[in-house]
Amino acid sequence: MGVICIIQNDRVYVDDILIEDTDDWLAQDDDGNLWYFGEIASNYDDEGNFEDNEGSWESGVDDALAGYWLPANPIVGQKYYQEWYEDEAEDQAEVIAIGETVTIEIGTYENCIVTKDFTLLEPDEYELKYYAPGIGLIKEEKYEDEELTEIVELIEIIEK
Repeated sequence: MGVICIIQNDRVYVDDILIEDTDDWLAQDDDGNLWYFGEIASNYDDEGNFEDNEGSWESGVDDALAGYWLPANPIVGQKYYQEWYEDEAEDQAEVIAIGETVTIEIGTYENCIVTKDFTLLEPDEYELKYYAPGIGLIKEEKYEDEELTEIVELIEIIEK
């Protein structure tokens, strides 16, 4: 689409074995909104062998559309699409808190934003995501059938 994006790399390990390696394409507009233009996801089995690129999408390809990663001036109750690729990626979010203090292993962060991320493609699942100013995503809590099933926390910041 001609938009210059930065790449945020996200790696997921289980028992020190890489199971997902994703590059998210992000860009910020003049108003401060952070846009999500797609991702290339590499998925691996529990032995670290490449499986597929399921979950990958690119705005402007096959009618996929970019959405907000985070709006510039979020307000509690605000809902927005994060991505739109019909029947593949239809993620939405709702801002449920602002100004929160969140403590994880590597530190305590103030003035955090909390979103509830969901998709109608998986109606029994959602995630609470915690964003710290100047850092980004620091914590995720995944829920299935209203039960907490997974917690993911930022463990390191690598600047290149």
